Parts: sequence; C-alpha cells; structure tokens
Amino acid sequence: MWLHYGKSYEQLQTYSNKEEKSFINNIRIQVIIHESSIGIWLVLGKNWGSIIDRKHFRTQMQNTSIRNKFFKHFIALGDDYWINIPNAPKISNLKTPDELVSITNEEKNENYFIIGRDIDWLDNILSKQSIEETILKEFKKLYPLYEIMRHK
Repeated sequence: MWLHYGKSYEQLQTYSNKEEKSFINNIRIQVIIHESSIGIWLVLGKNWGSIIDRKHFRTQMQNTSIRNKFFKHFIALGDDYWINIPNAPKISNLKTPDELVSITNEEKNENYFIIGRDIDWLDNILSKQSIEETILKEFKKLYPLYEIMRHK
C-alpha cells in the first residue's frame, strides 16, 4: 500500500502520451508500507515511466544555479537517505554538485529512479504520536527536489 503526492489529474491530462497521463508514470513523493518498514521516497515513474520528468531533470542539471540548489537540498537529506543508483556513495561522501550530477546521470530509463529512506517499524519516530509529523517532515525535505525534477 502507498500514499503519494504528485501531479494533479488536470496536469496529467496535458500530456499527449497515454502512459504519461498516469500518476504511476510521473514523479511523486510517496509513503510505501512494507512488511517491516515504511519507505518515504521521491520516485521518478516506474520502469520506462516518467520520461518527460527525467528529461526535464537532466535539462535542469545543466543550469549551474539549479544544480547547486539541488545539491544543497540533496545533501541536507543526510545519510538516512539513499539513491538507487548502483555504487552511489553515502550522501555525506558527496562533495560537489558535479559529483551528484555524475551519479544521477547513471540512472537508466528502464529502472525506477528513487531518492528515499526506509524507517523500521520499531523506530520511535513512527510511534502513534509522531508518525504524521515524521512523514510530513520527510515530505518537506523531499519537496524542493521534487520541484526541481518535475516537468511543469
């Protein structure tokens, strides 16, 4: 089961390609419930999905100012987060925006592109009193990245 935040139905209908009109094929921030954890992820489409967002993101990363802004927000996520690019270093090991761009350029259209974190069910930040606050706090961290990556 998952909950997600992404483009509205009206925004999706502006695309001409049937696949791009589906939320599953577009960038989203989501909470996904697994057997032993909750994932809070920024996801670029499913396999071969979100091609328009992926192209937009690559174009955005050519702009030095936007690249620096993306890097600043990405580094702020901290090492609880990961990116599903093979052999990607821990976030704290990244030193420059260009290093991050080099890593994100390794993402392939045939794979999901995810920046996320998984929280164990037993972690206190998922207690009855704090789960909503935790999820909103993590969405707030991912939102600036979402805004840079999404095709408008």
